[in-house]
Amino acid sequence: MQDLKTDYAISRENREREIYEEFQMLCAKPGAMKVKVSQVLCKKHNVKSVNTIANIRKRVESRLYREFIAISQP
Repeated sequence: MQDLKTDYAISRENREREIYEEFQMLCAKPGAMKVKVSQVLCKKHNVKSVNTIANIRKRVESRLYREFIAISQP
């Protein structure tokens, strides 16, 4: 099936996925705190708010869940 997303939407999803994966990697380190990890990612990706990082994480987790459900359906 053809992807009906715009180039902007695709690039935004890719950026969000990259931020999500980096967040997961940094949080996996012993002693890492989610707030500090979010602050580091805000600086690195020029995001203005820590809550934006939380919203990005929620969106990516939702997307991953939908992909998982779609794959697991017969």
